[in-house]
Amino acid sequence: MLKNIKHISFSKESIFGGLNDLPLEQRVLNGILILSGSGNIMTPLVLPEGGMSSTFSLALYVTGTICVLGYIASRFWDKFLLALILLTGVQISIITLAWFENGGLRGVVPICFIVVLMMNVQFYPSHYIRHLIVGAIVLFLAYVILELHFTHLLYGREVTTALLIFNFGMMITFSFSILLLFKSQYKKWEKETLEKEKKLALALEKEKELNAIKNQFISIVSHQFRTPMTIIQSSAQLIALQTAKKLKEEDKNRLDKQFNQIYDAIDLVTSMMERILDQGKIESGQVQFKPSSQDLVQTLNKIIGKYQSKGKYQDLKLKVLGTSQNILFDQNLMEHSIDNLISNAIKYDPQHRTPDVSIDFQEEQVIIAIKDRGIGIPKEEQEKLFSPFFRANNVSNIKGTGVGLSVVKRFVELHQGTISVESEENEGSCFYINLPLKPIKKLPISQSS
Repeated sequence: MLKNIKHISFSKESIFGGLNDLPLEQRVLNGILILSGSGNIMTPLVLPEGGMSSTFSLALYVTGTICVLGYIASRFWDKFLLALILLTGVQISIITLAWFENGGLRGVVPICFIVVLMMNVQFYPSHYIRHLIVGAIVLFLAYVILELHFTHLLYGREVTTALLIFNFGMMITFSFSILLLFKSQYKKWEKETLEKEKKLALALEKEKELNAIKNQFISIVSHQFRTPMTIIQSSAQLIALQTAKKLKEEDKNRLDKQFNQIYDAIDLVTSMMERILDQGKIESGQVQFKPSSQDLVQTLNKIIGKYQSKGKYQDLKLKVLGTSQNILFDQNLMEHSIDNLISNAIKYDPQHRTPDVSIDFQEEQVIIAIKDRGIGIPKEEQEKLFSPFFRANNVSNIKGTGVGLSVVKRFVELHQGTISVESEENEGSCFYINLPLKPIKKLPISQSS
């Protein structure tokens, strides 16, 4: 402690405590303690003779010394709670003595009481504020009861001018000190906020650069993959044609199954790469959105026809409800979204059954529903389902990237629509795409967008 006292200077940070060393509450407490201590000790010395009683003078000397000790305990020993208790005891003692000697509630006690309470609120820990207010109310009521029923205890009826000047001077000093501390604290907060904003801006810029590099890398890899995938597919088709002429029907059927597995694997890899590319376009804001007035039923039938042509999904049909009409949508984005949901419905059904696909034209919106009878989605994971790269814990044995649904969600939102899901684990899921049914106007595509 002595080492610290030797190095103390008269700067604001040295007296109250450094901005980075002590919390604001403790710095305010230090300021009040040192001002109270020096003020209480100096007052009897500067007031003219007879300005206050000898008892009150002695009380000021004692309480001033206690305040100085409390300041040392807080500033150099970091005993905040001890200093707080000492100051509270000093305040109660001074106010009580002032009540006895300086006119009771008709004197300076009420205003001193209010100022002290407001001052204490600034540095009392938040969990003690309620106790502070309750204690202050009880103490004030005690003064009122004493004054009403024990008036003979008051032995001072008038407040001297000197004491009034002292009281108001101390109040102004306390208020100014607290404002000064708050100003310095505000500057500290402002500086910290600016530094955090700079760090955040730098981190954001760095993240953008990393995302750009990542998306560029994914794009290059994806394009490089397409060429060998195309070669593999065309070579497999050529081999299938050549061998089909030389094989028996039974061997031909067995070979067709093997080639179909090759085609499915190629489609899977191509689809995965395209979805990752789409996610990269979304993150970099490069999605081409060009809506136009089109027949959505025709688009859905086109997608369904693609599945029917594979020979395995002949029972996949579209159910149309309401009166069909053209709406504004982007052909490529909508095809991608619906195709993703249908392929998911088949993939996540252990029996690979075809889902129920319907479109319902209502008064203000059109609802596309795709219902499967697959493994379903756990309820606790449904909120995260449309997050990039998220996969539910019951699909770990099924291949996928986890970006498909997040891409679909973004594409639907570009149409000012919404996507939602209803699902029960082991019973299946139903995905709903809600699109606004806007009136068709003969506008250029740019205006329609």
